[in-house]
Amino acid sequence: MDIPKKEQEILDYWDQINAFQKSVEGRPADRRFVFYDGPPFATGLPHYGNLLPGTIKDVIPRYKTMRGYRVERRWGWDCHGLPVENLLEKELGIKDRKAIEQFGVAKFNEACRASVTRYVDEWKNIIRRTGRWVDMNNAYFTMDRAYMESIWWVFGELYKKGLLYEGRKPMHICPRCETPLSNFEVALGYKDITDPAITVRFRLKDLPESVVLPANKPVYLIAWTTTPWTLPGNMFLAAHPAHDYAAVDAGHEVVIVARARFDAYFGGEHGTQLHPYIKGIELEGLRYEPLFPYFKDRAGAFRVVMADFVTLDDGTGIVHIAPAFGEDDLAIGEREKVDIIQHVGMDGKLKDEVTDFRGRFVKSADKDIVAWLKEQGHLFEENTITHSYPHCWRCDAPLLNYATSSWFVNVTALKEKLLAHNQEINWIPEHMRDGRFGKWLEGARDWSISRNRFWGTPLPVWKAPDGDVLVVSSCAELGELSGKKIDDLHKHIVDAVEIQKDGKTYTRISDVLDCWFESGTMPYGEVHYPFENKKDFDEHFPADFIAEGQDQTRGWFYTLHVLATALFDRPAYKNVVVNGMVMAEDGKKMAKRLKNYPEVTEVLDKYGADALRFYLMNSPVVRAENLNFSEKGVDEVYKKVILIVENVVAFWEMYSDVMLERGPGPSDSISSGSYRPASRDSRMTSDHILDRWISARTHELIRDVTNAYEAYDLQGATRPVVDFVNDLSTWFVRRSRERFKANVVANVIASPAGAKQSNDRQNAIATLRYVLFEFSKVIAPVMPFLAERMYQVVTRHSEGRSPEESRQDASMRTGSFASAQDDNQAKESVHLENWPAVQENLIDQKLLDTMQTARKIVELGLAARMEAAVKIRQPLSEFRITGAVLEEEFLALVRDELNVQVVSNDAAPLHAPWIMKQEGNIIVSLNTEMTEELRELGTVREMVRRINDARKTAGLSIQDIVPIYIDASERVRAIVEKHRDTLTRQTLAREIVLERPDGMTGAEVEVDGETVWIGVGKLKDGLEYKKEKAPPEDRT
Repeated sequence: MDIPKKEQEILDYWDQINAFQKSVEGRPADRRFVFYDGPPFATGLPHYGNLLPGTIKDVIPRYKTMRGYRVERRWGWDCHGLPVENLLEKELGIKDRKAIEQFGVAKFNEACRASVTRYVDEWKNIIRRTGRWVDMNNAYFTMDRAYMESIWWVFGELYKKGLLYEGRKPMHICPRCETPLSNFEVALGYKDITDPAITVRFRLKDLPESVVLPANKPVYLIAWTTTPWTLPGNMFLAAHPAHDYAAVDAGHEVVIVARARFDAYFGGEHGTQLHPYIKGIELEGLRYEPLFPYFKDRAGAFRVVMADFVTLDDGTGIVHIAPAFGEDDLAIGEREKVDIIQHVGMDGKLKDEVTDFRGRFVKSADKDIVAWLKEQGHLFEENTITHSYPHCWRCDAPLLNYATSSWFVNVTALKEKLLAHNQEINWIPEHMRDGRFGKWLEGARDWSISRNRFWGTPLPVWKAPDGDVLVVSSCAELGELSGKKIDDLHKHIVDAVEIQKDGKTYTRISDVLDCWFESGTMPYGEVHYPFENKKDFDEHFPADFIAEGQDQTRGWFYTLHVLATALFDRPAYKNVVVNGMVMAEDGKKMAKRLKNYPEVTEVLDKYGADALRFYLMNSPVVRAENLNFSEKGVDEVYKKVILIVENVVAFWEMYSDVMLERGPGPSDSISSGSYRPASRDSRMTSDHILDRWISARTHELIRDVTNAYEAYDLQGATRPVVDFVNDLSTWFVRRSRERFKANVVANVIASPAGAKQSNDRQNAIATLRYVLFEFSKVIAPVMPFLAERMYQVVTRHSEGRSPEESRQDASMRTGSFASAQDDNQAKESVHLENWPAVQENLIDQKLLDTMQTARKIVELGLAARMEAAVKIRQPLSEFRITGAVLEEEFLALVRDELNVQVVSNDAAPLHAPWIMKQEGNIIVSLNTEMTEELRELGTVREMVRRINDARKTAGLSIQDIVPIYIDASERVRAIVEKHRDTLTRQTLAREIVLERPDGMTGAEVEVDGETVWIGVGKLKDGLEYKKEKAPPEDRT
């Protein structure tokens, strides 16, 4: 069964009928369900990390559409920022910022613009192939002028509200990209690395007065650091005023260290503590000699200061302070009112003043700096440390903590509102609200939004020489101020725009905006708010639903939340589903170089999109847990869900075709022109226990899946489907098989019960059709292809079409969603249907519970058969049950399923040939005694199986009534004669002939250890039945 091929045919069908467009437009405009889709970059091909949230973004909108909502889904592309620039730098052989400027900013930006859409077609193909419905033909681009103008409006609004400021702060910068990064960008790139961990001597010029120190010995303070490259910028040493410090006589020198850290440095007999101890406050103001000569004359520097942040957890209790390279360090530098030493450039290279190491990248210079310190006698101890260190989330370069100027959003001023509005959001899983996201909000810092880069939305800030600032909020405003018409807002265009006002010339500052600011502006930029669509947006903000990976708690979820709170004092979204990460099967990160995962296209081509979609949605990854992707898991869905459902549908279609054959037809085929399947709104009227049970299970499924979707519980919406498929195929269909065959048999063997059998058969067919119809709608959001195939089969039959008509291409079907208002008229697609309504009156809980008990009893009975090593086709005489009382309808099911002649509620003997099994209060006993009569019946069952295998091999369907020829031993021939009617009925034989005609091709098989020859005759008109008419493989 070529499932991927079938899915492709359905994709084409959806395109032919404009199914997606109709699903949106067919719902009322005043009943909107608003969904925001975070824009991805198109600088690479989609992978599992894209397809996972993409599937979530498809399942929920499909469900909401079927609930009657209008769910517009518009794709967007993230176009600006480091991801695009880094790609172009590699392709153009550009290594740094200076090379870009030499290449030409305009030329570089235009190359970036051209590269953004490089993989758009590939994305469209794969997104379409996965079954996701989203409008990619009218996608928004963050580089479009309209989108960028909305960004300028957002910036302007924040400025008016006093939530933007320009300042100098220590931030993590990427030295390769030469730009600062926001704190949440920094959080995206931590890696474990090994760095130097050294302790350095600083020789005191002044000595503490509270302790008598040995004469003629140098006195040192020692400090620990993992960043030797910052030491040329050292300006202070910090001690805690309340800590005790010990002066340690170490033989040739005196070393001052925190008393609590003495053992870490002088354990054993390596030093003697001198008394009394020194309070930290006594060290304040002591001067020391600078380590390096480069800035030795810096006024106000090289002295001990006090700091409450000094801890005793590690190090020496004395902290090296380089104000240009840390938040606490800068605060001390500003407090002490000194000119800060900035000996490193934004490119991460040591400046010319650092003559011994000029031009060296700081991380690679560490080793030589340590060697220099050792040579000069400044190195007290040398070790290494492995720790988590931030790297650039785009180029992978190690980041530097660096004081630089930037524009900031004053997030700290919004913190209380951010926390309050977070409580209004429904997080899935719930723990994200006060956990990962809530904790991030609690520790939120002001957001650096300016980048020293090129390809992005320029900050709409113009400055005069005296520092006066103009913030522009629209193209029209810039045009009025400059007198120029602006068609493109990119840096290489607007940098040339000057503003003359009040006798001053304003020029734009050089920075562009953080691309996360741009994606956080998505709700406004997508619709060009507030310049267009203002009324519609104001009525439908915030979004009802968004979804992304858990990393976005510090990315898109965060920026959306900050900007919406700042602009409108409300959250940006109501419901958010957070998914985990898709890892390789071994738990490692997926990596092409490791080849540790199957390509997406390979999985789609092998198993189809439905199997992948269901596998992902039925896993913990939809609740923010990581998933170790296993192709075996997709294969299991394919085999245990999709193929089984396909075969149940084929089974139903096969028997429905029989009833829909028209005309007199040859006598070798069944005709019943009066039959019509149940209409689409049929209610269950059958009294048969199996029909009532599967109807109850169907509506139990509808109820459970509905409740799960309403709670955005995707795993809860998919898990019940697996159990239902098992119940439908292995219990309802298998237990109803003889009911489906009943009318066929009645036409072959005259029977007074024929009319009753025919009615029961129609009930079975109608029931299964009803179940499949409802089930197709239930699985439509998560398995859209399988749902469509099922729906097309059952609805075209419900219209009373003949098999020949029903085999015509689906594109020939008539009707449209817009006109199909009558509930009895099939829609063009299951995805244009309404969600099935739960009929609580059909959920007979007592029936469900009793059936569950009966099935548990069957399991115990099968376990007893297994212990006795008696195959299920061999009838046994008696089965007894205690601890559970079943009505006759259920006893009959147990009797048939266990292939026993009598089932009773009597207690059984505890000796052979009885075998007992127990679970809880239920005790079952199976009589395994074998009689000649039972063996004979077993032979009949085996003959039925072998004959039907021969029919299948011959390519016959249930419509084909042919003679069966048998050549066997006298024993087997006698059994066949005795049970001829049973064999004829159960093998759909026109007659059974005990001979082996000359020249007839047959097969020899083994029955009860004897060789039996079976031949399949010809149709009455003498034509062999064609192979292509064989029924599909029956896995039900």
